Amino acid sequence: MNNSMTIKEYIDIPLLKSAVNELNMDIKNNPGLKYEIVGYSICKDETFCTTVSGILVRWEGTPFEKKM
Repeated sequence: MNNSMTIKEYIDIPLLKSAVNELNMDIKNNPGLKYEIVGYSICKDETFCTTVSGILVRWEGTPFEKKM
């Protein structure tokens, strides 16, 4: 087993992508990897009148499979 470490940032894109949903999908699709949330932030987006989340996660284990 490769004990590589990856830092990945998940960011909301208003009306397009949810950081939480993307993180949950990676957890579901990579059950053999260990993960730790190392940072989290919430900012108000004045343009879309909504909040934007950012999640910083450290992953350990085998590398992610590349999506084609």
